[in-house]
Amino acid sequence: MEKEQNIIENTVSDFSLNGDQERAFRIIANHASSQEPEQLMMYMGGMAGTGKSQLIKTLMAFFER
Repeated sequence: MEKEQNIIENTVSDFSLNGDQERAFRIIANHASSQEPEQLMMYMGGMAGTGKSQLIKTLMAFFER
């Protein structure tokens, strides 16, 4: 679990996320890092320029790591 937390922290530091983006990222990353996670369903919405694509790029980097 410590390795996963290091990956999460490193990923957060590599991307410029605002507070809401970081909160959503941590919810998803911590859930994915748990033992036998169940399906997580989240809605990520917002107007243009709110950072949806940045969050997706951060998540892609996390899962690649």
